[in-house]
Amino acid sequence: MPPKPDTAAPLVSLVVMAYKQADVISQTIEGAFAQSYPNLEIVLSDDGSPDDTFVVMQKMAEAYDGPHRLRLNRNDPNMGFVDHLNHVFSLCSGELIVYNAGDDISLPHRVRKLVDVAESSEALLIHSDAHEIDQNGQRTGVVNTRHGVFDAMDLDTAATAMALCTGATCAWRPEVMTRFGPIVETPTFDDLIFGFRAKLSGGVASVPEPLLEYRVGQGLSTFESIRNLPVDAKAERAAALLKRLDLRAATLRQRARDCQTVGATRVEAIVAKELASTDYTIRLLQEPGFDRWSRFRSLTALRESVRVRVRLRKKLNVQA
Repeated sequence: MPPKPDTAAPLVSLVVMAYKQADVISQTIEGAFAQSYPNLEIVLSDDGSPDDTFVVMQKMAEAYDGPHRLRLNRNDPNMGFVDHLNHVFSLCSGELIVYNAGDDISLPHRVRKLVDVAESSEALLIHSDAHEIDQNGQRTGVVNTRHGVFDAMDLDTAATAMALCTGATCAWRPEVMTRFGPIVETPTFDDLIFGFRAKLSGGVASVPEPLLEYRVGQGLSTFESIRNLPVDAKAERAAALLKRLDLRAATLRQRARDCQTVGATRVEAIVAKELASTDYTIRLLQEPGFDRWSRFRSLTALRESVRVRVRLRKKLNVQA
């Protein structure tokens, strides 16, 4: 008989969110099963993968005889990352939710370390460092760390920043969702929204040591660098830049909603100003002459137009 969970410890949920990761998902699940924390609920959730990701999940769940509680979920049809993320909160019962992407591997003491920090903090989000691994699962020697930058970042900077914490390393209190409601904007990502929500209400904390093997070079949040595109490939550069700008605009729209939810009007104004500039850049990229007359209505409008155009020109013509 497997040992019973220690119910004196807070219940924690470790959620494995996967999509089309049949080749690596077994390693991820083994890392989840190996957790040393004594009162753990493991949620294995597949977003309608067309490959064998869920088959592997199901077989490993059926064969599992360890101490942790298991819950198995498959979305049918595929929900997409943000809706899947919203949904997993309804599947988790823990006082803390530890996120595990389907291609990353939690070290055995990961949950225990995150809980130790959570118990001494009111933070809505706790993150850690991570060992980066390549596509073959080998450590690259690089330790991914954001605690020195993100923990010290002030709220006004976080309001418009597009690099907060590393989402793959995070644990969240359920309030990061229940206090603000579901994420309604796509495309965006968990770290960009939950990191800001935590800064806005409750704060952040970190474990300054690697608790995860973090696979780099693939995944939903990986974007091709514009610098890697040929200088004369203007259409491809414009499309890549537009994709990044769409992400930025969606993220800022969600942050504006979150500010409204908690009455943070001053921070909302900062977000709104940056969103207006981003929307202007998007339209300029799509319709280069749309503001031919309106930019001359005032000196302020003209200056903003020049600033945006110069920045856009630099991005589209950046040397590789």
